[in-house]
Amino acid sequence: MYGEFMNAPQSAPVSTSAPSPRRKKWLFKILLAIVLLVLLVPIALQGLVGYSPVVEVRNKVSSLGGTIQTAVAAPEFLQSIVGKDWEGWDRFYGGVEVGQVSLNQSLVEDQDLVLLQQTPGLRTLKLQTTRITDAGIEQLSSVPQLQKLDLGRTEITNAGLDHLQSLEELQELAIADTAVSDEGVAKLAGLETLTVLDASGTNLTDASLKTLSEIPNLKTLKLDGCNLTDDGLTVLKNCKSLTSLSLDEIPLTGSFLKELQGVPLEDLSLAHTNCDGTAFTDAGELKTLKTLSLSHCPVEEAGIASIAAIPALETLSLDSTKITEGSVAGLKGMPRLRILSINSTPTSADTLRELKDMPNLKLVIANKTQVSRGDVDALGAEIKSFSVLIVASGGGG
Repeated sequence: MYGEFMNAPQSAPVSTSAPSPRRKKWLFKILLAIVLLVLLVPIALQGLVGYSPVVEVRNKVSSLGGTIQTAVAAPEFLQSIVGKDWEGWDRFYGGVEVGQVSLNQSLVEDQDLVLLQQTPGLRTLKLQTTRITDAGIEQLSSVPQLQKLDLGRTEITNAGLDHLQSLEELQELAIADTAVSDEGVAKLAGLETLTVLDASGTNLTDASLKTLSEIPNLKTLKLDGCNLTDDGLTVLKNCKSLTSLSLDEIPLTGSFLKELQGVPLEDLSLAHTNCDGTAFTDAGELKTLKTLSLSHCPVEEAGIASIAAIPALETLSLDSTKITEGSVAGLKGMPRLRILSINSTPTSADTLRELKDMPNLKLVIANKTQVSRGDVDALGAEIKSFSVLIVASGGGG
């Protein structure tokens, strides 16, 4: 047995010798390379200062009275070595990408927009209240990834909107208070990614509404002050994605609302119109409506019942309307109302006491009413379910 044991195969002895000189040499080289990379990359990046267009863009925009926003665009492995928060990223080529240029109310002119050639990844451009014309926005072809564009109160015309055709990712557009008319709006038909449009204060008429109703993803539409009618607005029934609609300062009655029962409207503003509230009698199926503004409208007691029947309404503005104390009390049956604004109405503290049992009411804004500062204090002690806000004492002293 002992002989068999002695003749059995023996396992190889475990080596306890030190690494070979050749292996040591390779380990040293690897460690040295890592140390040099960590130490020299920031220095190398500093040396590329002159190659970055971002510094030039920042300086130019700043000289015009604007600002830019950037994001680090360097490769991930460099960010992990140097640190994403390193202040020098914008001083070398490819270190950062300009995501937003804001030149609202600035001195920018058409020739200055050549700087867009150095911001190919731009997502947001704000040019509101500037002297930019159609010639200037030719440069938009340099920023094909643009998603948000504000051209409100500029000098653009219908012809300038031709230059938006290349913006296949455009989501939000403002052309408010410009010379754009129906001819220009027709050129927006191909912007299928558009979700927000502000064309307030332009020369739009009912003729543009068909074009707008065919933009498939339109969610927010502002047409304040445009030349529209109740009859023309009925075409918006085809806007199956529309959730926010503003039609302030147009002589509308609201009769078009009965045609929008299939539209998922959540926010509606009809301030400074002829809507007296009674139109909501026929629009009682606006089940998704959460916010409604009828400020400066001829709303009287007859319209309150219709408004109170809107089932999901959470915020209601009746500032400067013709409502009486009795009509305000007619709102107390609204189950979801959270915020009520009744500035410049004859509302008194006693009227507000009638709202104390509203289950979700949290805030009543009552500036320039009969509610005084003393009334606010008294109401605060009596009613814990909602607060009353006034900036100054009302007619009650």
